[in-house]
Amino acid sequence: MATAAAHAGHDAHHDHKPSFFARWFLSTNHKDIGTLYLIFAIFAGISIVLGLIYHVGFLRARNATPGKMMLGLSVRRVDQPGRLAVGTAFMRMLLPLSVGVFSLIPLVSYLVFFVTLADLIWPAKDPRRQALHDKIAGTQVVRGRQPR
Repeated sequence: MATAAAHAGHDAHHDHKPSFFARWFLSTNHKDIGTLYLIFAIFAGISIVLGLIYHVGFLRARNATPGKMMLGLSVRRVDQPGRLAVGTAFMRMLLPLSVGVFSLIPLVSYLVFFVTLADLIWPAKDPRRQALHDKIAGTQVVRGRQPR
């Protein structure tokens, strides 16, 4: 029969140390945390800029991102077919861009989830099948390519 002392010795022998990253994070001072936030902000900013270049560039040049092209879909203005202006393509990305930026803020990110959910569900009830970001830009997704 094992004694409590034997169990205590056994548990002490198998102490689990925190991981390297946990020890490093817990040992940082406020200056280091500020540096981490700065690095995170730089990477988040680069990610946002690259996403904008990708989406606005493809929507301007081809009226569709590669995924839409593979599905035979394109984006056009509601009031006229043809190539999208840069401003229109940017406006279409304004809601997803805002969601991305606000999702970086603690607690606000929980509220942003509902905006994203509404944007995804909205086309199911909309007669033109427009998402919220389409309504902001005055665009809609259609089958086929757009004339240039």
